[in-house]
Amino acid sequence: MSRNLRPPQLIVPVEEHFTGRITWRDSWYFPKIKAKFIQCGLLDRVKESPFKQFFMAEPLNFSGALVHQLLLHKFRGEKIDEVQFYIGKKRCRFSQLEFALVTGLNFEAGPSEAEIKAKTTSDRLILEYFNGHSPVSIGQLRRTFESCQIVDDVYKMGLCLLVEGVLKGREEKLMVWTDMPKMVDDVDFFFQYPWGKISYQKLLQTCQKDFVEMKKHLQKKIEKEKTQKEAKYSIYGYSTALQYWAFESIIELGQDYAARLGQGIPRMIKWQSKKRVEIHKEQLIKLPDDVDDHIFRTPEDMQITVIGDTEDSEWDASGYDGVYYRSFCHKVTMMAWWDAFPGSDYSSFSWDDSILDLVRGDAVQFLPSWQNKEFIYFALFLKDQLHWVAVEADLNGWMLNIFHSSIGSISENDLISLMVDWCTIFPSVLRQSGLFENHDVILAPQLTASESQVRPFDWKLTPREFEPQTKSR
Repeated sequence: MSRNLRPPQLIVPVEEHFTGRITWRDSWYFPKIKAKFIQCGLLDRVKESPFKQFFMAEPLNFSGALVHQLLLHKFRGEKIDEVQFYIGKKRCRFSQLEFALVTGLNFEAGPSEAEIKAKTTSDRLILEYFNGHSPVSIGQLRRTFESCQIVDDVYKMGLCLLVEGVLKGREEKLMVWTDMPKMVDDVDFFFQYPWGKISYQKLLQTCQKDFVEMKKHLQKKIEKEKTQKEAKYSIYGYSTALQYWAFESIIELGQDYAARLGQGIPRMIKWQSKKRVEIHKEQLIKLPDDVDDHIFRTPEDMQITVIGDTEDSEWDASGYDGVYYRSFCHKVTMMAWWDAFPGSDYSSFSWDDSILDLVRGDAVQFLPSWQNKEFIYFALFLKDQLHWVAVEADLNGWMLNIFHSSIGSISENDLISLMVDWCTIFPSVLRQSGLFENHDVILAPQLTASESQVRPFDWKLTPREFEPQTKSR
């Protein structure tokens, strides 16, 4: 049975696309928060918090034209909790996973309702700054924050304003969640709340706007000879995440309108806007439809690794809940670096620090260390078969366990050839990281060069009864 290669039908056909003007708020609030934090000497403190990425990121000029054009290229997908785009002749998605990769925000389950109730009993901020009146508007919160002189309270109100204004993107006339000023009095508990989920849901609601109805509404105004010639609407949630994702995923956009600063995680800390370069809607109207196939990053270009502590994290394939998103992506994969090494003697092969940091851990890039971990999970893309397999690296047992839902899609010889490389690559990276010198398999150099080599990993396919199989095509 051949694959259906027909392109999806856009919700709004290209010939019916229209210009739009977006109102967004996260980049209006944030400079005010950062300026006050600098004034009060709070920048170092916030850079030690789970919101540090926002204060580490370089300036990025938000483009409403770019986001509007992205949203015009939606098509109806099967999942309601993500947005599907057709750009550059490629299907691509923006889901909770991509949002987490961009922002690094908390997507864990968070505290229970009982825990929130127990921790939201303090009315101190409300009593001291708002005369006991609750709820307060976001505008009241901002003005009180900007005039406050007590450093600790500046920090706490700034965190509330960052959530309401930056992560949710809400208008000043709206009310602050009544529990938030109470919750933030315990800052550690405040950061346990899943603000990433809240922000993504707000953004998703905007992405799911009915653009067909928006076009009809605009057309009626044009027919009545009103001066408005473009649709106007607001975007909520952390809307800049869509632009970071576009720079990361659509190669030409990233090259033309932004500057890559390196291999940072989360993604938002690796991009900044180019100086004196603006994104005009006239240019963007043509870009997504007239570009070549190669402009979108495909799975062959990216190696995504998800690392989780097996004692307190689970993989929930349906909703990605409860997972620490710690991902590592490169246009040039580890395998490509390995294959490019001249000759067959890899004893002098040296891994780049960006690879070794994945193992060692790097707090600045939100990477946990692999030290004292029993299992590491990652995905491998089988290029010729256009298929992904999951791999469990058992660091204690020195074994790669392959979870393959379509064993018939790859020949035994091809699978053996692939795993021979990975069984050699993995111990090479572990050894050079310097964290596993005392492992039973990685020992001090022996008498001869051959004896000092690290033993390759073993590998095995998980039994079919443990891995449901799909039918091969």
